[in-house]
Amino acid sequence: MFLCPYLNNGVFRLLIFNKRKVIDDFNINEAIGIDDKTRPNDNFPDPFVNACFVAEDKIFINVFHSKNLSMHHFLYNYHEKIIDSLVIKTELPASTRNFPVSSYYDDEKQFVYIFYR
Repeated sequence: MFLCPYLNNGVFRLLIFNKRKVIDDFNINEAIGIDDKTRPNDNFPDPFVNACFVAEDKIFINVFHSKNLSMHHFLYNYHEKIIDSLVIKTELPASTRNFPVSSYYDDEKQFVYIFYR
């Protein structure tokens, strides 16, 4: 299984696929109720969204909504195509240059680490 989070004209999406087919192309904005006003910073290739597998059927998703400087993270069950946790919203300091760039899951501690720019 593979995943590819991306930003398309302000819409956060997560493509989930295997060697043979696309499993899901999840519209994150629609699912968590945010607008399409996020735009990447000049000279930064990062799409303000990252994700990682945390279980056989669950993915941790983290998005940075640059218009209101908030981070939203949650678990998504891609087999059932449902959000499988609370959506946590965190207000960040007033700068669009401090955003999450990567997430990693520690299987031993069952903990997700979020790395910021």
